[in-house]
Amino acid sequence: MPINASHEYFTAEKAHLAATTTEEKISTLEELIRKAPKHKGSENLLKQLRLRLKKLKTAPKKKGGSKKGIRKEGFQVVLIGLPNSGKSSLLSVLTNTKPKTSPHPFTTQEPLVGSFQHDGIHAQLIDLPAINSQHFESGFLHSADLLLVCLKSLDDLKTLEPHLEPSDAKKLYLITQIDTLSDTEKRKAQARLNTKKLPGLLVSCYLPGTLEALKGFIAENSNAIRVYTKEPHQPKTDRPLTLKENTTVADAAKKISKAFAAQIKSAKITGPSAKFPNQSVGLKHKLKDRDVVEFHS
Repeated sequence: MPINASHEYFTAEKAHLAATTTEEKISTLEELIRKAPKHKGSENLLKQLRLRLKKLKTAPKKKGGSKKGIRKEGFQVVLIGLPNSGKSSLLSVLTNTKPKTSPHPFTTQEPLVGSFQHDGIHAQLIDLPAINSQHFESGFLHSADLLLVCLKSLDDLKTLEPHLEPSDAKKLYLITQIDTLSDTEKRKAQARLNTKKLPGLLVSCYLPGTLEALKGFIAENSNAIRVYTKEPHQPKTDRPLTLKENTTVADAAKKISKAFAAQIKSAKITGPSAKFPNQSVGLKHKLKDRDVVEFHS
């Protein structure tokens, strides 16, 4: 652990440790190297990081893991549906993941995870195998914060509802693949959603407007706040931390790294939770959406 590392380094380190795919590990490790301190005392660290990167880039590709390899990271969204309901295609367009898609049923044989980003909100998206597949894992329905219920038709709910009932997660019902429906069919589908009083959207991977509406819904229902960090005399970071409501300064520091948090004694806040710009606050100060935090050790 570098002694003089910035909080940006610790943030990059946390992202790397949370990475689940080889592509994500390579990308986050490259960012970690960029954020690492560049001085004589960090030479061994940089050498180790570059060696790790070389091994990742040259390692033979392996088939994905299983549930035990997916750790919940922040706000978790789970895609659930019957075969060919469009789950994997949605995962592909909403995240950095490229799952295998096919017109044949049961293409997804293990949970697939991706990272979702919209308007500063970061979430974890998981595509589950179809519910009537032997590979379906119901455990994710209990850890999820939001379920995206993918439907080719509302008639699919008869099969899906028994699996949805035990979950306390919020649910959004998606009529997918609407690019194949006529305008009349779309109106009828929306009317049925309204009649059943189900929060729902009509979406298609080929209609960007519907995808933007879906991204907005996910972000709005994350109950998350965006907190930007900054170094003294430097501008705020471009990418905010995604934190839960009522998060304190101490909690935000721990989100970056426990090692980093142990060094923090106070902070300066500019934003909605501050009475004035650069207000000095203690570790128990509660942050609000779009605050800018400058940590002090």
